[in-house]
Order: sequence, then structure tokens, then C-alpha cells
Amino acid sequence: MFKKMVFQQRVIPKLFLTFFICLNFLQADVLVNAIVWEKQTLSVIGSAPLQVSFNPAADGYRLVLTGAILNIPHPQRLYFTGDLLSAIVYDQLSLNPGVVEIRLQTARKLQPAISRESGGNSFVVKFTKLPPPLKNPPTGNTKLGRVEIVSENDNSLRLTFFSTGNAPLNYKVSRFTAPERLALDFPATALGIDNEIALPYGPAARLRASQFTREPLQARVVLDLNANYAAYEQMQDSPYTLRVLVTPSAAEKSLPRVSVLEGVRVAIIAGHGGSDPGAISKRGHKEKDITLVIAKRLQNLLREKGAVALLNRESDEGMSLNDQAQFAESNKADLLVSVHLNSFVNETASGAETFYYKPVDYALAKSVHEELLKVTGQKDRGLRKSMLHNLNHTTMPGVLIEPLFMSNPREEKLILTPEFQQKLAQGIVAGLEQYLQNKNK
Repeated sequence: MFKKMVFQQRVIPKLFLTFFICLNFLQADVLVNAIVWEKQTLSVIGSAPLQVSFNPAADGYRLVLTGAILNIPHPQRLYFTGDLLSAIVYDQLSLNPGVVEIRLQTARKLQPAISRESGGNSFVVKFTKLPPPLKNPPTGNTKLGRVEIVSENDNSLRLTFFSTGNAPLNYKVSRFTAPERLALDFPATALGIDNEIALPYGPAARLRASQFTREPLQARVVLDLNANYAAYEQMQDSPYTLRVLVTPSAAEKSLPRVSVLEGVRVAIIAGHGGSDPGAISKRGHKEKDITLVIAKRLQNLLREKGAVALLNRESDEGMSLNDQAQFAESNKADLLVSVHLNSFVNETASGAETFYYKPVDYALAKSVHEELLKVTGQKDRGLRKSMLHNLNHTTMPGVLIEPLFMSNPREEKLILTPEFQQKLAQGIVAGLEQYLQNKNK
């Protein structure tokens, strides 16, 4: 069963530490259009930048949104089993001033990574489990117990490291090349955070931590840098906070841009999965694996546009066709995109074809098909009407894409390249935007 709850958007998170984060300031009440718990990530999506305080509570975390009005059913109390959270509770505490409370109940200690998306309209917290205590921990008075990770609006990263007693820790920073990375050394410090933490989009891809030496005792944190990295600085107002900066061109990409996809709920179906591999190429590549990669790229691009992008599976999980359709319906999707790859006995078969079924599907399929052809340069096999389950058993406008043939050796090589996968995702997004622009005329 998929682990994705949308409390018209739904929520769930957990706890570990103590910090306070303010995200922009409001001149008027902001509508909270969605609260989403998906793949160990909490997203709170507003109509404008959100002002949020994020604090620990006795039973988990407590989030308070000031100047905010719930634009979703409330109050809500949702229970979970076998997940990071045991329950999520949210309600409108007051209307004048507007105050929304979200409680995330958990009994586990977690490592959160905090970021903002859509110019601050989305407040996102990604949770990971903390590692179990070491069987033979090194002795010492100081232990690196948590790291506060915040992605700023300009895509820079702000990191603050704390001991288990919540005292900020000092460290020495060194830069290394080939590959590019920053190493932070904590003298006389034992390690108490996860060994690897994925970072929000920005100048670094991940954080790696280790007990670098035991005699003398030293913990090390390494930030793996990417092409957006520009420089680092330790904040003047706090010698314990490290800010990792992006290049000007990367920062420009983070500026808020108005998109017709803002707030649109898009259900993404990554074709096949689990015991159903889909098409298998002669080289052994499975359709289910590639569709998931494309679907995740599509989800990331849609979220950058401010859309509520809902993916039916996170990994190699099986989901019946009925459950796929129900996934889109129960999450109240405005649009549906089903990602598949073609195959045929004749290896020369090539090109892209796009499917629709319901009358409301046609305009969407046409826009997506045209934009996919523009971006990828694929041979045009045309639009096709077909009573496919994802399209026949859903009510929202939907499209199913088959951008190439895995049975074609040339196209199989093409679909395995990250560049072409990204082009497909970009083409789909452009098609969705074109469809909405035409619809709104």
C-alpha cells in the first residue's frame, strides 16, 4: 500500500530536536491549500509565502502558521501504523488573527532537513531516522547530536551543528577538489547523527558524517558539492553557522516565477512495478525501472513550478490498475500523467505516441504530445484513442505517454541517458502548461 497521504492534503512527521524557523512575513492571511505527508516528507503548501514556527513537543513536533487560514477540511486527526509518525493533527486555532496548528506525533528521534519551495509558498521538511547508538561509543564530553539544515530562498544552504545538549558546536572547514567537497572537522567530538543525509536542491547534494578518528577524538562531516557551488562563509552573527552559497545563475533560478501550474494537483503514475516489469529490452532493462526515474524527474520539475505533484510509488512497488486509478481519484488530482515505454517485435519500430480516451483527455494529450516532440525530436507516431484503464477509470483529464520503443536498440540507449530522461520530463511539463494556458483563455 502506498505511503502517501494528502490531507486535501494530509500530513505526518516526527521528532528529535529544537529549533525555530521563520519563513518570510505576511501582509495578509495566507490560504493553506495543502498539507502533504509523502515518503517521509511533510509539505505545507500556501497561496503565498508562509510564516512558520517549528518546535519540538512532548509527543513529536508542533508547527504554528501565523497569518494563515486553512483552505482544506478541518479539524483533522489521522493515525498511522508502521510509519515515522503515529498521528497528525491539524486545526484552525483562530481566524482573527489567522493561526493554524499542525501537530506531528511520533515516538522516534528523527533528523529533519528543512527547505522552502515555490518562492517560500511551500514549507518542506524531510525526515530521516537517526542511527542507533554505537555499541562501543568513543569517550568524550562532546557529541555531535544533530544538524539543522535550511535551504534559503536563493537556494543557498544554511547549516548549524549542535551537541546532544543543544549547545552549538564549532569546527574547522577545509575545501577539497576532485571531487569538490567541504570537510568540517569537530575536535574532541563523538558522532551522533546519521552517516548520510540527502540535502535540498542547492550547492550540495548530500552530507556524509563519520567518526574520523578516535585518538585523538574527532568527528568529520563532508558536504559533496555540485556545479551550483560558489563559496562558503561562516556567518558573522554566529560563528557556528555555515552558509554554502550558490552561483549567481543558480540563485536566479530560485526566484519566484508565476506558473499556471501553481497549486494544480497532478497525479503521476510510474508505469508497472513490483512483479510487473512491463517491457524488457534485449539488454535486460525493465520498463518499470525507467518509468520511475522519469516520473521522479517530472515530480521535481512540477514542484518547482508550484504544483502539488503526487507520485504513485517511490520504489519498485506493485500497484494494480484499479489502485492506480483510485490513487488519482482519492487525491483529488486535477490532471493525470501516466508514464510508459513502448515495445514491439520488430526492432525497427520507433517514435513517440500519446494516448487519450475521454473527451476531456484530448486537449491535454495533444498539448503534451506536441511539446514532447519539440523537446525530444522524436518521430511522430501520433495521438491515439484507447480505452486504457488509467484513462477510462478516472474523471480528471489524463494522458498516457509512450515516448519511444525499448525494443529499438537506438531508442533503448537514448532512454538510459539522464539528458533524455530530463527532456521527457521537461516536455511533459511544457505540455501541461500549454494545456492550462489554452484552457484559461
